[in-house]
Amino acid sequence: MSAFNTIKFSKEYVKLHGQRSAELLAVQRVSIPDGVSPELLEYDTVATDGSRYELKPGKYILLVFLGELGIPFTTIRPDTPAMKGKPVGKYEYYDRKVAQKFRIVRTWEEPDGQDN
Repeated sequence: MSAFNTIKFSKEYVKLHGQRSAELLAVQRVSIPDGVSPELLEYDTVATDGSRYELKPGKYILLVFLGELGIPFTTIRPDTPAMKGKPVGKYEYYDRKVAQKFRIVRTWEEPDGQDN
């Protein structure tokens, strides 16, 4: 079995449907608030406890995944540029990983908060 990449979530989100792994299907640059509908923001940011993750205005990347149950989901992440010690920005990093598998990590379930 090939190694999985990881994608971390700090809460359980409704959109995940309890899935533990997924394939990255697409990466797209978006802007908030102009490039993302209120409906997509609602879908993407609501946790199972009813709380919402606030996305401030700015530049983001939209990642589209297909989970192991066949249920697609998205996640919106900041579009950070390449920085010292990191040869590529987030968009380039994820764009190179399209069609690869990811393990969905719930950070509150990891005892040390680290990827394994």
